[in-house]
Amino acid sequence: MQRLLRGTTSEQKLAWLGARGKLAPIPTRVPGARQPYSFESHVGLQCVFFLDGDTLVFIDSHTTYTVEDPEA
Repeated sequence: MQRLLRGTTSEQKLAWLGARGKLAPIPTRVPGARQPYSFESHVGLQCVFFLDGDTLVFIDSHTTYTVEDPEA
């Protein structure tokens, strides 16, 4: 997906995800923090992420991670 959405705006990325499941912003109390989102796909898979430029950064219990594009 990183490769598919590379070069699109944040709004376009969010619209693409929103068309494929439930997307909702998560309130944050940290000033200047990137906006986190929850996503649930049509088949029930869930994740929490934020956008960092062209990269989706996934949030887990005690870490964040990205998926590298082998063709980048």
